[in-house]
Amino acid sequence: MRVAVEIVLEDIHAFNRHYATTAALPRRNQQLVRLALTLTLACLLGALGMAIRAPVPFWILGVLILLAWWKVYPRRIEALSRQSTRRLYSDGKNLGMLGPHVVSFDDEWLCELTSEREVRTRWRAVEKSALTAEHLFLYVSGFAAVIVPLRAFPTEAERTAFVEEAQRRVLRPATTRPDEPPLSAAADRASRGP
Repeated sequence: MRVAVEIVLEDIHAFNRHYATTAALPRRNQQLVRLALTLTLACLLGALGMAIRAPVPFWILGVLILLAWWKVYPRRIEALSRQSTRRLYSDGKNLGMLGPHVVSFDDEWLCELTSEREVRTRWRAVEKSALTAEHLFLYVSGFAAVIVPLRAFPTEAERTAFVEEAQRRVLRPATTRPDEPPLSAAADRASRGP
């Protein structure tokens, strides 16, 4: 199966957001930082309030500030993540990272092809798949994925067929025969060097 997709910066943002909200380590780190900053702000407001012998309205305002901070923090992190991604993609040429891609697969390989690069991954190396309302992410490592925007499919039937088949292959990767070389001949030669 194959599909032609157009990867734009918003797709990269969507993957970063998905990873940050579903992977254990970044999610835990964000929660700890949010809690630590909130407690720090609470201590500063408390110390200031006691130092100036603040009246009740000060304490009410302090609680409102803390609640606002707690509410705004995830949106601020999202904005910082978007800004960081924009900066990373504006540094260097990043040929083949954005723009037209072809994502295809057969019994053994998941392939991503652009005008500048081709990446082939055996299904047994694909760690998981994740489906959102707008994307299919095929994780080729714990923190990187082949991104398939669902808008690339002209019909619901084509989208469903592609997604279901890809997810089936992630769950049941192809096995390699013992006599089969681990890489294509060209990749094997390249790995040995000059």
